[in-house]
Amino acid sequence: MNKPKRQSVSLETKVIMAFILAIMPALVIIILSAFLHYSLLLALTVVPLSLLSAIAGLFYIRKTMQSQFFGIANVIECLRQGDFTMRPSINKSQGAWGEVNFELGLLAKRLHKERVETVESDIILDKLTEEFDVPLLMTDRSGALKHINDAGVELFGSDRQHLLGLSTLQLNIANLFDVETGAVIEHQFPMKDARWEIRRSIIHQHGVRFDVLLLNDLSRALREEERQAWQKLIRVLGHELNNSLASITSVADTMAKQKLVIEDKVLNKGLSVITERTQGLQRFTEAYTSLAKLPLPRKVEASITKLLNQTAELHGQQVTLESSNDIHACIDADQIEQVLINLVKNGLESGNTEPKVVITAHQTKHRIVISIIDNGHGITNPENLFVPFYTTKTEGSGIGLYLCRQIIEAHQGKLSLQNRKDESGCIATIWLPMQ
Repeated sequence: MNKPKRQSVSLETKVIMAFILAIMPALVIIILSAFLHYSLLLALTVVPLSLLSAIAGLFYIRKTMQSQFFGIANVIECLRQGDFTMRPSINKSQGAWGEVNFELGLLAKRLHKERVETVESDIILDKLTEEFDVPLLMTDRSGALKHINDAGVELFGSDRQHLLGLSTLQLNIANLFDVETGAVIEHQFPMKDARWEIRRSIIHQHGVRFDVLLLNDLSRALREEERQAWQKLIRVLGHELNNSLASITSVADTMAKQKLVIEDKVLNKGLSVITERTQGLQRFTEAYTSLAKLPLPRKVEASITKLLNQTAELHGQQVTLESSNDIHACIDADQIEQVLINLVKNGLESGNTEPKVVITAHQTKHRIVISIIDNGHGITNPENLFVPFYTTKTEGSGIGLYLCRQIIEAHQGKLSLQNRKDESGCIATIWLPMQ
């Protein structure tokens, strides 16, 4: 058998009942004293008792009111501190004070729901920004960095927690927040130098204003267009040269077989030279035409450290490897090894009579960094480093560095060359993604 639900008494009713009980003895005495005559001793006894009863009732009222207000104060304090789990006892049968508790409970529930939605929105925003393959930075009104995605962290080559809180001046990016959105600007980050398309916007989160900066690297897109233009030019030149050289070779061979030419030693020798040179030019054009036919990398899991060891051993004591960790990545091992051999060869042929090359390698959370450091004369014409056919070597072909960069960028990596600051020489740096 279910027990009947006990009806709670409202705060107002409790206060009224306590007040009535407190003043009831005094009222009775006043009424009786109007009709009856009591002795002085009885009056001195009853009146103090009545006063004590009134005082006790008032203290009860005070305690009841305090407990109710303290309860409400505790709930409000929790709400102010962001704790929405504490709720007042909600019972609409408790009169006006119960209505206050009821509405306060609904407010706490509403704030808790909004907090959950805000946290979920923040998580979604963080996940979206991390999926961007372009650097994204967010700063507050003071210019302090408040958010940066993985692509942005890679630009600085530092830990995310170290970057957060630093100002735009400390990060050397204040100028990027001063340009208009859509502007193209050259800027050098600690780990990358490129032409950037700037995208800026302002968002408000939790009532706080943030400046959002998106950086789109145009250098790779421009190099891709440049590469395609060179490939088209190479195909056209290769086709035209091969046709012309084939005709020259054919005519020279035909003339060399004629009786008059055979008897003329000078003419015969000249035709032989023509044939040899045209065949050499054909091999030359075929080599350059191969630039336009570089196959896509066939990526498999491979040991970068093993490739570095093989490259160092290939050149003996002139090359030193400084890498203790076994580094693995998903690469086309044959192509990457060709890049390493080419860069080391360039370092050994950089002009020093006693050439030395040091290879270093390490990995971060997101990428692998390989540096090839030589002690040569350094770079004298950096603008033409990756221009096909350009070379400063007497026996160079001018396709080595161009081909190296093409291979590295096909691996979604980056190749850069710069002069050393501590002494003469050059540093070739390869960045490869971990994935």
